Amino acid sequence: MDSKSSRRTFLRGTAAAGVVGMTGMAGMGLSAESAAAAPSAGGTTRPTVAVLGGGIAGMTAAHELVERGFDVTVYERRVLGGMARSIPVPGTARGGRADLPGEHSLRIYFGFYHDLPDTLKRIPVPGRVNGVHDNLVDAGELVFAHDGGRADLHVPLTINKLDAITPDALLAVATGLAAGGLQLPPDEAAVFAQRVLVYMTSSEQRRLGQWDNTTWPDFLRAEGKSQDYRRVLVDTFTRALSATKTADASAHTTGLVFENLLFNILGRGNEGAVDRVMNAPTNEAFIDPWERHLTSLGVRFRVGWSVEDLVLSGGRISAAQVRDPQGVAQQAKADYFVCALDVRSAARVWNKAVRAADPQLATAATLDTEWMAGIQFYLDRRTPLANGHTFYVDSPWKLTTTTQAEFWDRDLPAQYGDGQVKEIVSTIIAEWDVPGVLYGKPAKQLTAEQISREVWAQLKLSLNDTGQTVLTDSSLLTWFLDSGVTGLGGPNPQSADELMVHPVGSWARRPTSRTAIPNLALAGDYVRVPINGASMEGANSSGRQAANVVLDAAGSQASRVPVFGLTKAPELELLKVGDQQRYAAGLPNLFDV
Repeated sequence: MDSKSSRRTFLRGTAAAGVVGMTGMAGMGLSAESAAAAPSAGGTTRPTVAVLGGGIAGMTAAHELVERGFDVTVYERRVLGGMARSIPVPGTARGGRADLPGEHSLRIYFGFYHDLPDTLKRIPVPGRVNGVHDNLVDAGELVFAHDGGRADLHVPLTINKLDAITPDALLAVATGLAAGGLQLPPDEAAVFAQRVLVYMTSSEQRRLGQWDNTTWPDFLRAEGKSQDYRRVLVDTFTRALSATKTADASAHTTGLVFENLLFNILGRGNEGAVDRVMNAPTNEAFIDPWERHLTSLGVRFRVGWSVEDLVLSGGRISAAQVRDPQGVAQQAKADYFVCALDVRSAARVWNKAVRAADPQLATAATLDTEWMAGIQFYLDRRTPLANGHTFYVDSPWKLTTTTQAEFWDRDLPAQYGDGQVKEIVSTIIAEWDVPGVLYGKPAKQLTAEQISREVWAQLKLSLNDTGQTVLTDSSLLTWFLDSGVTGLGGPNPQSADELMVHPVGSWARRPTSRTAIPNLALAGDYVRVPINGASMEGANSSGRQAANVVLDAAGSQASRVPVFGLTKAPELELLKVGDQQRYAAGLPNLFDV
């Protein structure tokens, strides 16, 4: 297992499986969980829920439902936390220290998130008034790193409150950001600002009907623009943030993220600073406390149990076919089911009968995914690269880094590894299908060792190109590539955690949390949620939605789970109403000139 917490949970699941075996129930087709509703402390029965998948979406659904009186069991094949987890590096601990920490993927807790922060505040941590939420640390800047000797761009992430969000004010702010912060030529800054205004005054009907079917490069009118315009405004917002291939990226998804970033910067609807990170490895700061809290509330975690199929009987899901850590096939029975698997795994358990019962599942099974995975470099000296995230706009593999020592509230050499590591450069690879600079091959065709050398070379090209040596080979102690990436250097490389991406037309293929099967709800970052993008916020929102589906199906009198949605500017609403009429009449947006 990848974490100490997950190993503990795994052992609990194994022990539970042993009890089942002793009572003669283990075996093909026999029940891993009782189908009967569990008794509550007051003597009444509680409806049972099987949550299939223990990532952010599944744990969120479990959290909301157990708080509302349901008896919840979570089945997770690998580790809790899913794509949000951290990954301790096996065998690196010495002298009573913990293993070196690794991370799976990108870690940005945007200030415009609301659903996820609400959950973080409800996960208690000793000494933290606001629970896990108090483990968030503000990042002060975004850095766009160039190679070829060009100076990197440092964009401060300050909140400058704008009292009135008018078209003129938006044009001024967007122009200033593009021309001042990103140093684009005035004519290109003006084009970008005009496109921002078009999106932010577009009605929901136009966003879904026109912009979701328009690529982000076409929307930004990127053809003929400078390399900086295309790499910073087009590529970075599609590849580095969402792993979506730039040429196919939906203008609606990318535009929505940018709109909310802009609202955040302007002090509208922001829950916190524009960019935040955790003050410790994600498991320690977030996932482990969450597991402990949910366990204390009565949630049962079955880690090491894989979900293989759903059993449809009488128009309802009667059981999930699961396999326990010993490889024994069983049936997990419950009154209600939340399918919180990633979309690739979910598609495998939506069998023919299940898809026939709800045709949206067949469509959802066609959603696109791409690789996005992390590699960590462990250095023997403090090497702060930026007070936040650095995007390597000229790197062919669309790299992003954060350095951990300046954000974590702990002494790295005293607590991790063998005492030599003083800095961790956490690096995300968003592009796996484009040749690199060292071997001339895509990452998928290289060994793990070759990938580490290639990524290190790309980082140095952008950081050591202006006369200052930021990264030195002598400082590099070791590295660790996400253990979910396997088969590298062979004919069939695999990633266990592919990220759903957002090409044009993807919104229409995404399912709702509510299915046509009355006791089955969906949760995952592929489900339709307000943020319309694969993210921790989207996963959390979908878990909330799924919990509400179960509450409705059960006829529960408990309060429904709030899904907070995204910020809207009242000053722009009349323009959106007008745009809805223009769109219905086949006319362009008022500002689309």
